[in-house]
Amino acid sequence: MSDFYKKRVEYINNWPDSEPFEAEIKYKKLCDDFKEKNGRLPFTPMKMWKSPDVIYNRVLSHIIECLEVIPYEPNHAFNYLFISIDYFSKIKYNGNTTENLKTFCEKILNVSNKTIVNDILKEIFSSMPFKICNFLYNKLRYSAKNQNGQETNQVLNRIITTSNNKKIQVYENLLIDIINKYDYSNGSDRRNAARLYQKIFKN
Repeated sequence: MSDFYKKRVEYINNWPDSEPFEAEIKYKKLCDDFKEKNGRLPFTPMKMWKSPDVIYNRVLSHIIECLEVIPYEPNHAFNYLFISIDYFSKIKYNGNTTENLKTFCEKILNVSNKTIVNDILKEIFSSMPFKICNFLYNKLRYSAKNQNGQETNQVLNRIITTSNNKKIQVYENLLIDIINKYDYSNGSDRRNAARLYQKIFKN
């Protein structure tokens, strides 16, 4: 049995002078090595603009909290960043987070400079982590029975039934082919399907 059960107790009892866990030490070394080689940490915030708006400055405060911990505690950084997005969306748009994101995306897609939008989307898709691709594959292949007792895939239905766009129909066929080709219960098939999704996103 691992001795982590001892280390966890020691970490709490000795805090804030606790000895970091081995994974934390390795991660910090990677960040330090990157900084020594490149002259900066492996994270670069986008350029912000000055505004007296109270909501905007509240969000910036959360982002500052995020940046202060992101080099060595990215899990906490994510939390601060999510708080800033959640706060901003609730104040600006009201409603739940899903509806807020839809509203935000609609506004982005309606901007006049489509090149900027395409560049942002390309950057996001090319950085899609493997775990998210695996999660996506799981959700896309998952079918559940509706109120009439019929098998239905809610995720695919959301994508497809709202549009008669031929491109969407081509994507539907591709997704169904992948679902049919790979067996989710087989670990190797599951990884291969997720990798295929990752390649699709990158290209």
